[in-house]
Amino acid sequence: MSEKPYNSNPGTRAGDRLRPDWRAYGAQLLLLALLLAYFAQGLAQVTAASITFDEGPHLAIGYATLRTGDFRLQPVHVHPPLANVLAAAPLLLQPDLPNPREIDGWELNSLSAITDAVVWQYPHPRRLAVAGRLPILLLSVLLGALVYRWSADLGARRAGLLALALCAFDPNLIAHGSLITTDMAAVCFSVAVLYTVSRRGSEKARERDRWLLAAGVLLGLAQLAKVSALMLVPVVGLLLSVESYRLQIESYKLQVASWKRWLAQFVRHALWVFLPAILVVWAGYGFEVGPVPGLPFPVPAATHLKIFLALREHYALGHPTFLLGRLNDHGWWWYFPVAFALKTPLPTLILALWAGLCMAFYITRNLPNVKRQMSKWLPVTLFPLLYAGSTLFSTVNIGYRHLLPILPFLYIGITSCKSQVKSYISQITHYGLLVWLLLGTLATSPYPLTFFNELAGGPENGYRSLVDSNLDWGQNLWDLKSWMDDNAYKHVYYAHYSPARPAAYGIHADFLPPDPRAVAFTSWCPEPGLYAISATVLQGPYAPDRNTYAWFRAQEPAARLGN
Repeated sequence: MSEKPYNSNPGTRAGDRLRPDWRAYGAQLLLLALLLAYFAQGLAQVTAASITFDEGPHLAIGYATLRTGDFRLQPVHVHPPLANVLAAAPLLLQPDLPNPREIDGWELNSLSAITDAVVWQYPHPRRLAVAGRLPILLLSVLLGALVYRWSADLGARRAGLLALALCAFDPNLIAHGSLITTDMAAVCFSVAVLYTVSRRGSEKARERDRWLLAAGVLLGLAQLAKVSALMLVPVVGLLLSVESYRLQIESYKLQVASWKRWLAQFVRHALWVFLPAILVVWAGYGFEVGPVPGLPFPVPAATHLKIFLALREHYALGHPTFLLGRLNDHGWWWYFPVAFALKTPLPTLILALWAGLCMAFYITRNLPNVKRQMSKWLPVTLFPLLYAGSTLFSTVNIGYRHLLPILPFLYIGITSCKSQVKSYISQITHYGLLVWLLLGTLATSPYPLTFFNELAGGPENGYRSLVDSNLDWGQNLWDLKSWMDDNAYKHVYYAHYSPARPAAYGIHADFLPPDPRAVAFTSWCPEPGLYAISATVLQGPYAPDRNTYAWFRAQEPAARLGN
């Protein structure tokens, strides 16, 4: 007696189960290809760019923390430790780095002295750059995978692939996803927290609690990555309250939930999330208990509170900023909107505008359905809207990188809206915009940091609009060395705001202002010679005054290194 083959779907022939799903295989291959493309583009910058201004302190403080277990430098740096120690972990395998406790300035908590001894004086900068950047690059690839998963959950597999493609060829994500800073770690953990919270309503009670516990752990890691992640706390609290209300309505089939049941449910969910988050933050500082200025008693994770106090002072003092020919120490409310308009690829802006129109049309036609799905969309929209609004009040306008937390949610939203549009013309238009995005990003490789869209005149004209970490962060010292060798120059006058030592790259240089090691320099009548001038210093935000390099702004440069 023969057995019939098992068929889980009575409406499908049994033999169909044995046929390969080529469409699924193709999607998996495309997913892998996009992640590899993301990694490869980041790796190009990892190996090509010299150590940038902010990377030095991040790497040095991470290394010092790992070697000593001492968090004394964290408030000086105004950054939590997680991203720094992740980046610096490979340096523990490098035996010729100095012991931080033996460096002059350790007892004085001198971050500049530690950075100079560990990073800027190290004779093999490429080792430090590659070793420190790879952990951040891997976090960035993980971010791409999270964006794919969330977008696919909301829309479909094709929506997930489109969202990942937008990430994989976004020059700003590539640029800052392969540098040693706290930015991409904060973005990755923020997306992970909100994705995990968004999954809590789709499982049984026990599974829901596991998702909430995971969200709590990730929330704690996000706080240890960057101070700005504190904005996740009220967002997560609001999402938990909305979900508690929804569960009451569905469980008891009510029109309006009982406020007592809602409160009990909310408190239970909040404890599952916020208690683990607090414990993770405390564990991140070695379960320390210490004094904090202004408090009469010691508190757990005192260093974290000191970081907030130091950051508040930093925002009160402001930061030198350049925008469209203007200088200011406290920025402008319109700095980040302008930066977003000039450094976001135009294809992305067009897709965002199209998605917004599609969503507005969908909402007007399906308002009752939209209300039922509101809890599904709140995790995608609430945080980026609040974050974008907060940037308008920032007094530290130092770069587009502070807008990075918005981008993953923007791409998830774009692709979810696109999944509502099935027309053939729309599909062709989207593929054309993706090609445009790809070509524009690859044109800046291996320096995606220098990307500016067509509204700004492209990378070669970006310095007229924005500088600092938007364009020139000290990433071109190897290029300078190669150019000097090719053109038989042995000496250069070097003007940059980074404390990097060109000698570590084999460059014989005399420093110019604003470097404290500067030689005598007459700005209106410079000595004959070769001058390498940072685009940032050229525009004046870190120079002794706005016109220090006015003479050079009127000259045509012999070369532009790395865009």
